[in-house]
Amino acid sequence: MILNKFFKNHLTIPQATNLFEEVKSQTHPDIADLKRLVDFHKAPVGTKDEMQALDLKYRALTHVPTTIEKTMSPAQLYDVGCPLWCTAYSIEQLSYYFMSDFEIHTGKQVIGFMENYAIPNILIQNIFGNSGIVGNIHSNSQYPSQIMSHHMIIPEKSRVKGTVNVPPILPPQ
Repeated sequence: MILNKFFKNHLTIPQATNLFEEVKSQTHPDIADLKRLVDFHKAPVGTKDEMQALDLKYRALTHVPTTIEKTMSPAQLYDVGCPLWCTAYSIEQLSYYFMSDFEIHTGKQVIGFMENYAIPNILIQNIFGNSGIVGNIHSNSQYPSQIMSHHMIIPEKSRVKGTVNVPPILPPQ
């Protein structure tokens, strides 16, 4: 019985990867699943940004809000360093926050970034990704997670060799 419980609670690398792929797009994933992923240290199940997002999401869902935190907006929660600001976002959406190159200083800027950049980008990636117009440059199926920011547009027909006209490089005069 004890061995059964041990193996039930401990994930293999493929199980952890599959569980992560299942929960990363959910805004309200099961806390027990997140705990299992946070405690999984055999191999990374996602990118560095996704792992940071996983940790933040877990902290947000296990944080017990104070009376004052219950009355605050997500931007205010961010400004005071409370992880509850991210409860409305999925791990996938939060990973955009961690990979962002933008200088984000205030909670208002973070929420604006999430609402105006991260969420629309994921929606576009999902729409075009499902239609076959966008492909992932990481074609290795063993890669632990799709990296949404590294998609490229694949043309419908391939370019014919020798059809690109490149002007010659002339020496300076």
